Amino acid sequence: MRVRPAEVTDAEAIAEVHVRGWQSAYRGLVPQAHLDSLSVADRVLSWRAAIAQKRTDPLERVWIAADQSDTVVGWLTLGAGRDENTDDSEGELEGVYIHPQWQGEGFGRLLLRHAHSELQTHGFKSAYLWVLDGNSSAIAFYEYQGWIADNEAKTKQLSIGGQAVTVRRYRIVF
Repeated sequence: MRVRPAEVTDAEAIAEVHVRGWQSAYRGLVPQAHLDSLSVADRVLSWRAAIAQKRTDPLERVWIAADQSDTVVGWLTLGAGRDENTDDSEGELEGVYIHPQWQGEGFGRLLLRHAHSELQTHGFKSAYLWVLDGNSSAIAFYEYQGWIADNEAKTKQLSIGGQAVTVRRYRIVF
């Protein structure tokens, strides 16, 4: 197992993890029609652009978790906090997904340890992330890793499906 910066050539594998991760984690939490409409092909272009854009920033890279044969099994994005009520000492874990077939194998822990290390290296004293209400496996995972709910919540409207969902913020202090 290892973590490495994503290359543009990883975009399709990252898109696969992204779509399958959503379809698995959010089943029953967002409209099934929305999950069914997700397409790896549609995500590949946006991932290529994101990877190319972020490659020059030492903090805001896309990171991937790979197995021994360099198969992409998960990904992570992080950066400086983007919320209005954060300061310069707080980073954000923007997204982390593990392909459903690889969950429970330690790749999530590996990515989180990497995120903590990267954020600390860049001078952040704490970090936050947002979790969809009802995503009990993700919440349990983050709490086990030391993240704590801070009671901040916001409602988002899905762009496809139209359902309003609530996300809750979790924080960790390094």
